[in-house]
Amino acid sequence: AELAKRISQLSADAIVIYELPLLIEKDLFNKFDKSIAVIADLELRKERAIARGVMDTDFDARVETQTTDELREQLVDITIYNNGTLSQLAEQVDSAWLKLTS
Repeated sequence: AELAKRISQLSADAIVIYELPLLIEKDLFNKFDKSIAVIADLELRKERAIARGVMDTDFDARVETQTTDELREQLVDITIYNNGTLSQLAEQVDSAWLKLTS
């Protein structure tokens, strides 16, 4: 309710960005004008999660409940691939922003 109230106070051309980790799994992607998925190779995601303190068994269990990257790519409007450097990621984010705002 609070979120809806805040959005109603914005101008009609405002861009609101939601970060929803389970956008596909919760069948929420159709509730938005545009959707973006950020995808990285599974092993890289696992390495990053473990570096943040996630147990490898917990990571594996989470992945089991998620949709495949292939399906995610089919359902969203824009896919960003996060396998490279921060600079490469920033370039893709900039490109996605241009697509959304043009």
